[in-house]
Amino acid sequence: MKTIKIDNGLNLQLIETEKFKTTTICMLIRRPLDKKEVTFNSLLPNILSRASKKYDCISKINAKLENMYGTIFNAQIVKMGEEQIIQFYLDILDDIDPNILEENFEFLHEIVLNPLEENGSFNEQFLKLEKENLKNRIESRINNKSDYLKLKCVEKMCENEPFSIYGDGYIDDFDKINGKNLYDHYQEILKTSCIEFVVIGKQKEDELIKNIKKYFSIKDRKEITIIKLPEIISSKKEKPTIEKEELDIVQGKICMGIRTNIKNTGMEFYNFVIMNEILGGGTNSKLFRNVREKESLCYNIFSFIYRFKSIVMIQCGVDKENFEKTIKLIGNEINNLSNGDVSQDELKNAKIGLLKNFESMKDYPSSIVNFYITQYMLGDKDNIFDVMEKIKKVTKDDVCNCAKKLKIDTIYLLS
Repeated sequence: MKTIKIDNGLNLQLIETEKFKTTTICMLIRRPLDKKEVTFNSLLPNILSRASKKYDCISKINAKLENMYGTIFNAQIVKMGEEQIIQFYLDILDDIDPNILEENFEFLHEIVLNPLEENGSFNEQFLKLEKENLKNRIESRINNKSDYLKLKCVEKMCENEPFSIYGDGYIDDFDKINGKNLYDHYQEILKTSCIEFVVIGKQKEDELIKNIKKYFSIKDRKEITIIKLPEIISSKKEKPTIEKEELDIVQGKICMGIRTNIKNTGMEFYNFVIMNEILGGGTNSKLFRNVREKESLCYNIFSFIYRFKSIVMIQCGVDKENFEKTIKLIGNEINNLSNGDVSQDELKNAKIGLLKNFESMKDYPSSIVNFYITQYMLGDKDNIFDVMEKIKKVTKDDVCNCAKKLKIDTIYLLS
């Protein structure tokens, strides 16, 4: 990926390839996670993509996309580490019309910088509808119990860190948000946010720069908000915090939040990735084979990494009466791993599984874009091929040394 600084806080990340028949453009407006503004930001993608001055209703927006040979467009909020990102995404067919690139940039300009407003206020009726849509999404968090459990465990574990803030906002904020102050906030973030364009395809660098300068040179840009990398915190607790919640559910659930104090870039991180794969990354993992299959305690069990914070989460579905035994067995598996209980077959299978995932990533522009966005935000210069080579070099000792750094911080129980 090539990074080109265009203007004050306006950058282009270019991934040049002839592999695809499309060009993917991803525009990111980056904000630090801040509870005071998180709900304001969450409303903006849908408000902006609902109507602009030129395309004043959804049907006109859809008609324009069809006229651009079926360009795919969406807008959403993404939480990455301790950032909240307002993301706009375009997928454009190449080799059809020489003007198609500029036409898409002009369309994106209309959506992002020329919204439908009157007297410095967003349409109150549209805002009411989007508040209702956002309210439904927030209230539906609890419907997926695994996702809900994960969110609650992070909220408890990281309660004094920005990472605990919900990326899609809070219903309690709705009463203080109106068309006028939302529009004022929108104007402010345009002037103070770092804005990134991430592009993958065969479009030429000079054409991309020309269009970005033409359509996104925002006037009166102020001092750009600098977003610091998230702090990786090691647990200082003598024993884990245990939180219990009762819900109307048939099956109990456990989520364990584990601090590691492991770097989220470089060789140490790839050791960490392999360790997680061996511990709970799939059906060949120790947790699956020993806790679910051998002991028949869990309906499911797996682990995953929050890379920006170097946190491991372990989740499982288990009957309430087996909570204590399951937690003890998970702790035993972590201890065994740290003490060298890793076979060559386990190491080999973990590498094969991860390498297949990275190999398949190369076939999907959206996956490549997401990979490089993460790399860029973390200051990691490794490309996909570099990552694959580093994964191949991980040794048994590397894995065991990583496991020694795991410390269970928080256990959240649903029953």
